[in-house]
Formats: sequence, C-alpha cells, structure tokens
Amino acid sequence: MDGLSFKRWVDQYMDVAEKRAVLVIDRAPYHVQITDETRRATTVMSRPKLCEWLLGHEAKDEREDLYTEYDLITAPGRSPTGRSQKGKSKQELYELCRERDPKPKFKIQEWMDEHNAIHGKDLKVLILPAAHPELNPIENMWGQQKQHVCANNFDFTMNRVKDLVMEKFNAQTAGDWNKQYDKMVRYAKAQWEADEVLLEAEEELTELMDVEIMDEGN
Repeated sequence: MDGLSFKRWVDQYMDVAEKRAVLVIDRAPYHVQITDETRRATTVMSRPKLCEWLLGHEAKDEREDLYTEYDLITAPGRSPTGRSQKGKSKQELYELCRERDPKPKFKIQEWMDEHNAIHGKDLKVLILPAAHPELNPIENMWGQQKQHVCANNFDFTMNRVKDLVMEKFNAQTAGDWNKQYDKMVRYAKAQWEADEVLLEAEEELTELMDVEIMDEGN
C-alpha cells in the first residue's frame, strides 16, 4: 500500500458510500498525507525555499506589511550576532516559518470535501490517535482471524492461510461487530473520564500554586 493506491481506494469508497458516512482510519503514513498548502517548512529547506514558503503563505512583518523576496534574502542587514549579511539567515527564515505554521489538513479530508461538494454527500473521516487500535473495532476482528489461523494452520501454505481467514470472516456476525463496538465505546469513555480526572487535578494544583504565590507576595 502506498499513497497512490490509497487514493484509488478512497475514490472507490466515496463512490459507493452512503450519503452520510464516517470513515475511520489510523495513522499509517499514506493515511495522513498533508496537503501542499498546509505543509510545514523544514530545516532541510534551503534559504530560497524557506523564502518561497513565506511568500506563498503571505507572511507579514511587524508592521503588517507583506514580506518581499528582497526583504528576506537580498536586503543588506546584520545577523543577530552583529555580522553583516544579505537578507535573513537560514535560521531566522526558519523561525519566521515556524511562527506561521498553518493548521495541518490531510489530503483525505480535502478529497472528501471535494466529493461532498460535487455529489451532495456528507462524508467525514475520523483519524484515530497514534497507537490506539482499541478505538477501531476492526482491529479486534482481524485479531480473531489471526487467532483462528494460528490455531488451525497445520500445513503452513498460503492457500491454507487464505482459506482460514475467509472461514473466520464468514463466521463473524453482526453480533460480533456489536460486541467489539461496545468494547470500543467503553474504552473511549474510560479514557475521557481519566482525562477529566487529570484536568481537575491540574486545575486544583494551579489554584494551590496561585494561593502560595499570593501568600509569598503578602
């Protein structure tokens, strides 16, 4: 699987999906390709490329004037250490880029927005947090298939593996899916509750520190 293959699969999915649907995916590299418009600048970029990035994102200076190529890499000036230089150093350009990091948008979100606009659908994508298979019921369904293969694979041929996978797949019912979905919901709720407890504890600690600082000031 790669980015092009995933794009073809998404196109097929969007064509056959119901009018309202949510696609749940994890964070495989080909799932989370960033759009060109929201791609962040990197340290491997050259000075001209960093300049191009800033101009393309309509970066402004402290006076709210748009930067020009002359401002960034041609105008005579001095470095933070006092040395004369033309334009800004690579480090300065990179820092300007980071200050203007756009909110990332994934290509799959862009594809769905375009498809929705053309076909009048309401398709959404839910991208799971990294390393959280518990939030995707299909992971446990695949796990059941792997266990079935492991317990019944005696000749270790690929054809036997395929047969065992389809055997378990055909035996999995809507009830099995419901169980895994309910398990996922319980896990998600438990994580939300744990987050709320941590947030409350953090707020209490912050309030306590504020009181201590006030006491010290008095």
